[in-house]
Amino acid sequence: MSSFLLILFIVALIAFQSFTGYKQNKYLGAIIPVVFCAIVLYLMMMTDYHWNLRNIVMPMIGLASFIGIYNAGSESKNKKLQQELDKMKAKDSMKK
Repeated sequence: MSSFLLILFIVALIAFQSFTGYKQNKYLGAIIPVVFCAIVLYLMMMTDYHWNLRNIVMPMIGLASFIGIYNAGSESKNKKLQQELDKMKAKDSMKK
C-alpha cells in the first residue's frame, strides 16, 4: 500500500508543477524546486552523505525535471494561446 501512496504523491507533484507552469505563476512554480533543494541540503548535512557521482547527479536531475515540467506546462499554455489567436485571425480575414 505504501508504494501506491508514493506513486500517488509523485503524480500529485508532477500535476501541481505542470499546473503552475500552465498558469505561468513563477512563485507557485518555485515551491517544489525550492523544497526539493532544501530536502537535499538537509539530507547532505544531517546524514552520513557519501560524495559519489550518483549522489551528486541525481539531485541535479530531479531539479532539472521539476524545472522542465514547469516549462512544459508554460509552453502548452503558449501553444494554446497561439492556436486561439490563429483562429481569430482566420475569422477576421474571412469577414473582410
